[in-house]
Amino acid sequence: MRTEYLRSNPETIKKLLTLHINETLWINNHKNIAVQVFDTDLKKLTGKAIPEDELRQAFSRMDLTYDPIKESLFKSADYAYKLGFLAKGQKQQPDLSGIYDLTLLNNILKENGRHEVY
Repeated sequence: MRTEYLRSNPETIKKLLTLHINETLWINNHKNIAVQVFDTDLKKLTGKAIPEDELRQAFSRMDLTYDPIKESLFKSADYAYKLGFLAKGQKQQPDLSGIYDLTLLNNILKENGRHEVY
C-alpha cells in the first residue's frame, strides 16, 4: 500500500494484517479443510475445480507465510534490472531499500508472541 495510506489508516491496516496472519496460520494448520474450501470457492468463481488429489499434493508441498520475504523481491528486482525490464535506460539500479515497512506487522507478531520478520 502507499505510505500515505498506511500513515493515515494504521488501525485499518492493523486489522487487515491481523486477519492475514490468522488466516495464514489457520490454512497451514488445517490443510485438509483448506483444500476443500479452496476448491469449492474456485468452482464458484470459475465454474471449474481442480482434482482434489492434485490440490492435496500441491498443498502438501507448501506453507503459506505472512512474511513478505524481502530478499525474494530484491533478487527478482535485480534480475529484472539486469535483463532490462526495470529502470530501462538508467545506469543505476533503483534503490529499493525503503520499499518495506514491517513495523506494524512486527508489532502485531510481537503482541501475539510470534517471531518478527526481517
